[in-house]
Amino acid sequence: MCETLEKTASTLFKSWFVDFDPVKAKMEGRIPEGMEPELLDLFPDSFEDSDLGPIPARWEIYKIDEISKVVDYVANGSFAMLKENVILYDQPEYALYVRTTDANNGFIWKNLKFTDETSYKFLKKSVLKGHSHWP
Repeated sequence: MCETLEKTASTLFKSWFVDFDPVKAKMEGRIPEGMEPELLDLFPDSFEDSDLGPIPARWEIYKIDEISKVVDYVANGSFAMLKENVILYDQPEYALYVRTTDANNGFIWKNLKFTDETSYKFLKKSVLKGHSHWP
């Protein structure tokens, strides 16, 4: 049941915030299947140009560190240890595994990687906070 809920949430997130399906539906005068009209009212009915390409009208663009706490997880100082202790998945598991390449490429959904809980706990052991220096 949890796996089904996670896949549903993942699909919904991609539809709303990556593909912008509710905005496209409003532009066409449609209500997306299963969406209440009150919820659809929260989405704009047009796109505007941005540095990232077309985005829903009146939406704002922020750098990730402007809206969240950015933490760099260090694999306890060794890529060999990372390979031995971290499993990456192509589908959502326990946590999103954010790589520099993901940030540089605009977080393209099909390229994201995920970790299981065990891998997450390993990565969480050592933390290098943003703007600090590795000795």
